[in-house]
Amino acid sequence: MNLTSFHSKYPFLLPALVMLLVTFLVYGNVLLHPGDYFFSSSNDSLKNYYSLAWYIDHEHHLEFGGMKYPHEGSYMYTDGHPPVGVLFSALGLSGSQGIAFINWAMIISFPLSWLLFMLFFRRSGMSTLWSFLAAFSLVCITPQLDRMDGHFALAYMFFFPLTFLFLQSLYRGNFRAVAGLIVSSTVAIFLHPYLGFLMCFITAGVIPWFLVRSRSTARWKSLFWLMVSTAVPLLIWKGVVAASDPVANRPDDPSGFLECLTTWGSLLLPRHDWPGILPLNHVDHPAKWEGICYVGLGFYVLVALFSISGIRQMRTQRPALKWLLLALPGIVALTLALGYPFIVKPEWVEYAGPLKQFRALGRFSWVFLYMGIAGAFILISRMDDWKRPWLRGAAWLAVGLFLLEGGYAHLLKAQNITANHNFFSSDDQLAFSHTEAFAKFRETEAIIPLPMYFIGSDTYNTDLSPELFGECLKYSLYTGIPTSANSTSREPVIPTAESITLGAPSFYPKKCIDEMDPERTDVTVMYHQDYFNQTAFPAVAHHGHVILQNGPWVFAQVAKSDMHRQPVPLDSALVSQLSSCGDTLIYRATSPPYSFHFPGPGIPPDGPYNYIGSIVDSSFANKQATFSCWIHNELNESHPGAILVQEVTPEDQVNWLVHKPLIYGNILSGDSTRLEFDFTFPPEGSKLDLFYLDRPDHPNRICVNHAQVHEKGDFVLEKKNGLIFLNNHPAMTLDSEGLKVVVETPQQN
Repeated sequence: MNLTSFHSKYPFLLPALVMLLVTFLVYGNVLLHPGDYFFSSSNDSLKNYYSLAWYIDHEHHLEFGGMKYPHEGSYMYTDGHPPVGVLFSALGLSGSQGIAFINWAMIISFPLSWLLFMLFFRRSGMSTLWSFLAAFSLVCITPQLDRMDGHFALAYMFFFPLTFLFLQSLYRGNFRAVAGLIVSSTVAIFLHPYLGFLMCFITAGVIPWFLVRSRSTARWKSLFWLMVSTAVPLLIWKGVVAASDPVANRPDDPSGFLECLTTWGSLLLPRHDWPGILPLNHVDHPAKWEGICYVGLGFYVLVALFSISGIRQMRTQRPALKWLLLALPGIVALTLALGYPFIVKPEWVEYAGPLKQFRALGRFSWVFLYMGIAGAFILISRMDDWKRPWLRGAAWLAVGLFLLEGGYAHLLKAQNITANHNFFSSDDQLAFSHTEAFAKFRETEAIIPLPMYFIGSDTYNTDLSPELFGECLKYSLYTGIPTSANSTSREPVIPTAESITLGAPSFYPKKCIDEMDPERTDVTVMYHQDYFNQTAFPAVAHHGHVILQNGPWVFAQVAKSDMHRQPVPLDSALVSQLSSCGDTLIYRATSPPYSFHFPGPGIPPDGPYNYIGSIVDSSFANKQATFSCWIHNELNESHPGAILVQEVTPEDQVNWLVHKPLIYGNILSGDSTRLEFDFTFPPEGSKLDLFYLDRPDHPNRICVNHAQVHEKGDFVLEKKNGLIFLNNHPAMTLDSEGLKVVVETPQQN
């Protein structure tokens, strides 16, 4: 058999080998050693890796107990690749093997997508060469490349060409393709609901394409099976989640629906992190990470080719109109990704139905990119002018631009994803060097990081660096002890508030402590030795037994009874002074604290920007300051606003220093949230202005009751109406043991 006949018999073998070779040249290190790397050290990435590894090593059902202890959890809300976790757990494999597998799978997704797209183009009538090049263009420009920085389950590009192929087979009358559609969309939706929903959206979106069939019987039969293929994966997902989720009252109205959108700039203008071919790459086009979907300069060439040669032929080639129907789901998807019609009529969000569950609408732009570029290549290859050199030359230019821009992005990504060592790996030396310490860990009930880390509710979250979260998850995996920290989605308001309060000072009552196992007495508290607040946790600082110290991270065994309801001890001089004085401020500092009072709870602000106060004080200049305030929100719903801090220089220049969303309140007490953050005070001569931002059109109005600014590390006591406030913490009274909380919510007048 000569080479020509061999290629004729196996037309995809050589392209497949080329695809694997290119993938190996770019991503060879990961393919050879997939378990050695963390593709990213972001919070989302750490959570993805941890959830999968914990589930494989410690769980056997769809419940998940690794995070937010003592509250129950569901594996379906962890972004932990549930199909992979369930399979690996059933096969008796390890969590480390699971991490290696998803790293390998994310890379293999590229050549697999390349091959599937090539098969789709070949079945659409394109030549082998141009099928290869068109598929290569899509792999180069894919927006899912960015998912390798987090949200890993969204990185599997091959579901798009796989769905296209099944729909193509169904259109040709092969109704066995329905089973493939249902299985692939179901696997996708269990990997990540967004991914599966996009597949179902495409399936439903091509109904007009099927309706142009000439035979009515096949037309309506196809329509029926399209509806089945769309509905069944969604119903399976809904049923499994409803049957397996131990959590009640998950919010069904997520915030951010109109925030994570695609913009025209992020869609059409060259990216700043890709090579600058045109000066356009210097144009600012801000967009949320979830909404970035750059179509590439090659897309402009394809559109130009279609405009020059294609529109004229559409008048005489009615069959080509059928292909234009494929553009409809892409156009609808782009409309949604840009936020229309909701950015014009925000009140329509309330009528968005199931769509409202998918707040990152910007991801719908992926459908536009894949269907737009794929459809453009197919239409151009069907034109009468396709045999002319100028058209093919322009098509080569489009492919070259896709390769230049997207190829660079892949090379850069290959560097970035191998920059972080996998410190969850079971062969890490740390796992063997602290055997005795780990035995002490296992005597405790949970790992509680201080400050507390909790992400998951649209109403309340905390804001912290991934270093603490990563260390916490690492030791949780090594020891098999769950952590009270969390990073999952759609968490109910009340359990979230209770979990966050675990990180509150010890004089706050903590319901989570009371809900833990009464047979076990201790927990492990971890903290950074340079930033630990000993005043807030005196029992931890003075009575905790240090199990292990690894660099700046300290792990201490602490009695659960010492975690809450502990009085704040004061020295005798302060006790005497507080007992005898009237309403006043007492502080240990060189800079005086500033206290700002507002009307009581329930009085909404006047407008979007509400003035808190100003500070002009040279004793604060260039120092670290701490801002804190209480936000009254009796509805316990999402806070729409933020605290704003601006500097006004002596030359009247305005510089914004802080924009802190109110959802990042770090202590919850009663109907109020306490927000605290540090910032650097401006130089001498500048004025500091404080505002809080609210949306007057939002149904949930909030009110700031009391705010305070003091030098970081100060010990500020405020006495008002006989009650004492410590660094703007709740009202306390004084007895022989020290300060004790008497009310849960500060009532300021």
